Amino acid sequence: MKILFLLLMAIFSAELSGQVKVISSVQLITELNQPSAKVRVVNFWATWCGPCVAELPHFKEEAKANPEVEFLFVSLDFPSQLTSKLEPFVVKNLGGHNVVALSGTNYNDWIDQVNSEWSGSIPATLIIAGGNDHASSFFREGEMTHQELSNALAPFLARAGH
Repeated sequence: MKILFLLLMAIFSAELSGQVKVISSVQLITELNQPSAKVRVVNFWATWCGPCVAELPHFKEEAKANPEVEFLFVSLDFPSQLTSKLEPFVVKNLGGHNVVALSGTNYNDWIDQVNSEWSGSIPATLIIAGGNDHASSFFREGEMTHQELSNALAPFLARAGH
């Protein structure tokens, strides 16, 4: 019985760890600076942030409606809460979406590299144009309604021919 329990726990843990990829801030900035043929939407959020959690369904709806857009959810949850809080939340609310958690908590090292006007508050959303228009982007701090997100994404989709 104990072996079966341990086996089930190992399978469940492997399933959880596959939901969230832990990366460094250097890896995040490198990823954001990589050219992509796709329009990318990057949402900075945390499970402890009420407005962040409130807007997640809007991002999920847009991701479903626009499969040609790459969505990335960057969790700013504390690394010590990865398995206890973040992974169960992701499995329940964001399963199947690209979710990363940052390995460090010194956000001042990289926030300006995402957007020089970002104060560091969350939620925050970055939209990066695809194709040859790498310099074009949209940035917003604060919770977005579904309509606001859709309106912000629309010009990027039009430029990409979608």
